[in-house]
Amino acid sequence: MHSRVIRREVADAMLDVMTARERPSDRGTRTGRATLARLGDELRSARHDRSLSIDAVAGTLTISNAEISRIERGLSPKVPLVTLARFAAVVGLDLSAKFYPGGPTVRDAAQVELLATLRAQLHRSLGWATEVPMPLAGDQRAWDATIANPSGSAMVLLPLRRTTPHTPHV
Repeated sequence: MHSRVIRREVADAMLDVMTARERPSDRGTRTGRATLARLGDELRSARHDRSLSIDAVAGTLTISNAEISRIERGLSPKVPLVTLARFAAVVGLDLSAKFYPGGPTVRDAAQVELLATLRAQLHRSLGWATEVPMPLAGDQRAWDATIANPSGSAMVLLPLRRTTPHTPHV
């Protein structure tokens, strides 16, 4: 694996340890950079295995040698997916992509409104927290909110769709 890729992965791993909660957009950026670095390594290895020069691949794809080098090093963050698929085909690979469930999503306006309505109905002496992580190691899910008092806590999960106007589900 290329030394820059290793340094980037170590830096990303350290960031994971240092931050308790990561914004969805930051998680996407980190994942995207790591994926581009991994794909670049695979493309470089395949090019070397087939004894293809950067000139040959660049000429076939009609892009510059410098861009081929940046792609292989994971340093071309805006490279089109189609270009990666074409590069893969030239070196005898097929590109496959799939989305998987990840961490927390950005709240939509209806969810924010439901939480605000619920919060407004609670006595101000009650504790309130949102996006509270599940207490299971490795579980990326979170409670939408928790309500706490000295004798215990209640966890709040909101429905995906509002079933009745202004009625939060607890």
